[in-house]
Amino acid sequence: MRVGIITPSISANEQDWCIPALRHLVRQLASESFLRVVALRYPFQAGTYPLFGAQVTALGGATRRKLANLQLWQATLRTIARLHRERPFDVLHVFWATESGALAALAGRMLGIPVVVNIAGGELAKLHDVGYGGQLVRSERIRIRIALSLADVVVAGSHWACQMATPFLHRSRQLIRRQHAANLATDTASIPAELRDAAGPCLRLPLGVDLSLFTPQPSHTRNTPARLVHAASLVPVKDQATLLRALALVRDHSIPFSAEIAGEGILDAQLQALAAELQLEQHVRFRGALAHDELPTFFHGATAFLLSSLHESQCMAVLEAAACGIPTVGTAVGVIPELAPEAALAVPLRDPAALATAIIQLIEDRNKQQHMAQAAIRRAHEWSLAACVTRTKAVYQLAMARQTIN
Repeated sequence: MRVGIITPSISANEQDWCIPALRHLVRQLASESFLRVVALRYPFQAGTYPLFGAQVTALGGATRRKLANLQLWQATLRTIARLHRERPFDVLHVFWATESGALAALAGRMLGIPVVVNIAGGELAKLHDVGYGGQLVRSERIRIRIALSLADVVVAGSHWACQMATPFLHRSRQLIRRQHAANLATDTASIPAELRDAAGPCLRLPLGVDLSLFTPQPSHTRNTPARLVHAASLVPVKDQATLLRALALVRDHSIPFSAEIAGEGILDAQLQALAAELQLEQHVRFRGALAHDELPTFFHGATAFLLSSLHESQCMAVLEAAACGIPTVGTAVGVIPELAPEAALAVPLRDPAALATAIIQLIEDRNKQQHMAQAAIRRAHEWSLAACVTRTKAVYQLAMARQTIN
């Protein structure tokens, strides 16, 4: 299969952890398929280079704005067309239904290439109070509409994100008609039934966890007092303020614990000030940024992974922690509803009391900790890199079948 991945960013080399889950996907796909990657914004310098057997064409458009964007968009369309002439693509897989999604969908339509558009972040979110989401800006909404309406298949990393996408996709009657007609005519034996006969307009297609990197400790021991971990960018949509307030409530219940927060971002100083205000200095440690391959050690021995996000399309950190045998206590976004209740405890958004109650419940029940840790390991295998790549290739076949019929 000849695959083109179109993305805003990709690793500049094999040591670069830019978008780790996408890096893993490229590595695995390149070992099984002919793979070309077009990166619009990062790496910063334009050029062509190998990456795990794939060939990357970087357009170096990170600093282009306003009218300069037109040159980048033209370069993107020309590059896809040139690569297609050199060795025709069977399918284009585009990440983020924004700029890259609109351009790849247009290229696919012009060149007759089936396109899979991957909703990979906050394209469909509209959170005014934290300034997050693709629906806040008119130009972004237009790009997203183009990407979703021209796609042969639209996918997202969780059922939660697919449900969010459904109202947007139902507005595109053209997409629904094409998918319905194609599904009725498609009987390719190699396409799994749940994909071939999918009733919803958005298919669940998660990115996979590298189980050779994220592995449980042999002893599965837990620290006493409880050790709680959190890894995410320190930005408003992650809502670490709610997390800190929940930890203060846990402390007020005289529950012994330590918490470690890994990540960096614009709220770093503000969150550390809030931790001091809540008198959490003896309980909470800010670790700063950690390299992706440092995360397994960070997770090992933890009682729980904590999540306070207002939006997650999937949340790889939850699955990577699960692969290490660490259950999650967090907001009901991304994959958490799929893991709950056996490997995660889901709570409402922006609710420190509910988050604290769930944390205390897990800390105080050692048997529950053990059962959830075992379930987390078992469930993480459903999101293994190999399993997700197999499903990805089946989605490609479905896209090809739909495009042929249409």
